[in-house]
Amino acid sequence: MLRRSFIALASTAFLMPQTGFTEEAMQTPEALISGLTGKHGTNPVLLYLHTPDCGYCGIVWPAIETAVQGDKLKKQNWQIESVDVSQNPELLQALAKTKDVPACVAVINGKTYAIVTGLQSGNEWENLLARAMEAANLQRRIDAISPTLN
Repeated sequence: MLRRSFIALASTAFLMPQTGFTEEAMQTPEALISGLTGKHGTNPVLLYLHTPDCGYCGIVWPAIETAVQGDKLKKQNWQIESVDVSQNPELLQALAKTKDVPACVAVINGKTYAIVTGLQSGNEWENLLARAMEAANLQRRIDAISPTLN
């Protein structure tokens, strides 16, 4: 279950998740991804990078939540971690290769498989995360046979 807090943006109320990471874990992208991998085990994780003053972030969050809870992705156990990058903009640049929010990074088994910024519809989120999972599965198969190829 996602922890949420109430945030009002432009006179519209949105539910935004809160990250449970310590300040030390947010110092580097590697530490953050490592924390996510350990916290969620082998479940895929969508890093939701936002700032409190971003109006688009409040619009994007419901579409992401709907996509992750939809039939297509629910079986894959996608987890969402919200990261407020307002205090650490370098983390946004390091993880998402952008300075713009909202940004999302799909992490599977500690590796980044997709990065997206801006507004997307629910179907676009579903397709993005499904493709990231397909890429991770393909990489897993390649890794499994690569010792036999040498």
